[in-house]
Amino acid sequence: MCISASASYGFFPCQCVTTTFDYASSNEVMAKLKDAGTIITNQTKRDIGDQWKSLSNEERQKYKDVAEVAKAELAKQQDLFRAESKEVKRKLQNRISLKSIVGIVNKLSADQRSAVEAIGLGGILQLRCTFLNHALCKWLVGNFDPVSRSLTVHGRSYVVTKSHVEECLGINGQGNVIELESHTKIDSCLEVLKNVGFTKGVVQLKDLRQYLEKTSEADDVFKTIFALYILGCFLCPNTKAGVTRSFMKAVSDVREMGKQNWAKLTLQFLCKGIQYQRDNHHVPPSGCLFLLVVFYLERVSPSVKPSIRKLPSLVVWGDDEIRSVLHQFDKIGGYDSEGVVVHFTEVGDASGKEGGLSQISTADVQTMTSTFVTVAALLLRQNMFMSNLLGTEMKCNPQE
Repeated sequence: MCISASASYGFFPCQCVTTTFDYASSNEVMAKLKDAGTIITNQTKRDIGDQWKSLSNEERQKYKDVAEVAKAELAKQQDLFRAESKEVKRKLQNRISLKSIVGIVNKLSADQRSAVEAIGLGGILQLRCTFLNHALCKWLVGNFDPVSRSLTVHGRSYVVTKSHVEECLGINGQGNVIELESHTKIDSCLEVLKNVGFTKGVVQLKDLRQYLEKTSEADDVFKTIFALYILGCFLCPNTKAGVTRSFMKAVSDVREMGKQNWAKLTLQFLCKGIQYQRDNHHVPPSGCLFLLVVFYLERVSPSVKPSIRKLPSLVVWGDDEIRSVLHQFDKIGGYDSEGVVVHFTEVGDASGKEGGLSQISTADVQTMTSTFVTVAALLLRQNMFMSNLLGTEMKCNPQE
């Protein structure tokens, strides 16, 4: 029979063996007794305690030392379990704020909406989604190659181009290339940014949001602040709570804002952010993760659906639509399950040679092969029939 160490040592196992007893925790001893069909009474507990008390201090210390080692090992395992659990539940830290943008857009006047259109950001006015599914975003980021700018899912690889960004988000994809510079001169913006508390080269997103929520103006100040807010919390978000001076050049000349290539900037920033995450482990990715969500949902479906498209694509994907599709994915095993059968929506590639589908899936190859075999069999059967028919005619009409 096993005799316990003090009950204060809980369930930490003891591997020391004597000629008579294997001293372990009282809980372990009683568990073994129960397994053997022994009825545990108060007297049994007292007997176990008495046998522990009968040990000398040296003998007790031996088991105490073992218990401490086991306790330390258990603590390590618990820390590892907590870390793994936290890793699973951890959300992607990203300052993208869909809900606040939708709230601002819904209150804009007709003049303000026209002003947004004039600076090349008109697609934002049709944004309906207010949340990001972090699990989906994390999976898409893991399957995106920032070097080739391609998203590889379910055996297919799609190259993402600035034209796709323009189609998905409805922002200008032509014109001036925006270079992000940390030492940009922003003298022309200083007067405007005084309205939103610009300090130490940074303007806080909350200050920009509060201004947009209150103002009824549709002037150059509104255009500048709206563009900065959209850059900081939608097109080029990171983990910081403010917009730095590197973005100021893009909004320094209001007259040129409508000619800025917002789509190319958005794609470059996303690729740079994901690459930085790959190079620096456990760093949250920067960039418009919502772009990847829309790009993916426009091309992959858990069920067959008509290929009717609306542009910009973000107008299609509101909260209910995204939840519905994810629910359908769950029914077939989940979008991230290996071997899950999905349906591909063949969208037109408005970018010409610039991008689109770059790889045919295994399922497509199998379908094509099966079709080819069927057609070949039909042709062979037809040839055999014609050959037999021809032979019969020749017998009926022999040449002289």
